[in-house]
This record gives sequence, structure tokens and C-alpha cells, in this order.
Amino acid sequence: MNRLLPYLERVFLATLAVAFILQLTGSELPILMSLSLAGLGITFFLSAYRPLDIEPEEGEELGDFNELLALTIIPKILWIGTSVATIGILLSTLELGNDGYVTLLYVGLITISIATMIQLGLKVTGTKYINATFPVFFRAIPTLLIVAYILFG
Repeated sequence: MNRLLPYLERVFLATLAVAFILQLTGSELPILMSLSLAGLGITFFLSAYRPLDIEPEEGEELGDFNELLALTIIPKILWIGTSVATIGILLSTLELGNDGYVTLLYVGLITISIATMIQLGLKVTGTKYINATFPVFFRAIPTLLIVAYILFG
């Protein structure tokens, strides 16, 4: 399953791009956007359980608390926070008539913001192998910007 997640993510992103282009041209397919956002949310959630590809050097052990925080805990929090924010974006696009999605957006915004600040602090302190966690930031930061636009824009 872990090997399929990157491919599923690309399919859902391409579907979301097509749905967005259709919306800009005036021929809307809301089901297409809804399915792609729901699929992305599920993919992000499942990505939290994917192991990092880290090869420790010969004779070196991973066991420092900073390494545990930077390589395991924070990436999982970021993946799940990105998933929650993506589902909040989905519910905001559906316009169901209530503001229940705002809670999801705030939870995602706060979670991604705090986890990013902690990870940047760990990067400054020189935690090893922290560059292996950057793929989650390529998903979390754009999601954070979209959430901030929906909430404050």
C-alpha cells in the first residue's frame, strides 16, 4: 500500500487540477473536485503511516529524542494536520450551509503552523537526517496557505 500512495496522490492532484480548470471555464463538475479533495485527504492521512527512507551510517544508532521528534512524531502530525485541513477545504467548497468546516480549517492551520515551527527549530539545532522529512512540507505549506486564504481572505 505504501508504494501506491505517491501514485494515488498524483492521480488525485491531476483530477483536482482538471476540476479547477473546468470551474474556471464555467463548466463545473463539483463531484470531480469533491472526489479529488476527499482522495487527497485520505492519501495524506495514510501517508502518516509510511516509514521514512533513512539509511543510518555504519555503526550509528538513531535514538536521540530530537531525532525521534524530528523524524517520526512531527512528520506524522504534519501529515494528519494536512489531511484534516484538506477535508476542511473539501467541506468549505461543498457549501453545506453551516460553518462546521471552520473548526477543521483552524485545527489544520494551528497544527501545521506549530509543527512547522518545531521542525524549523530542530533544523537549526542540527538534528541529523531531518532533510528526509521535507516531502511532507511540500504538501503542508501549500495547504496551510489555502486554509489561511479561506479563513482570512
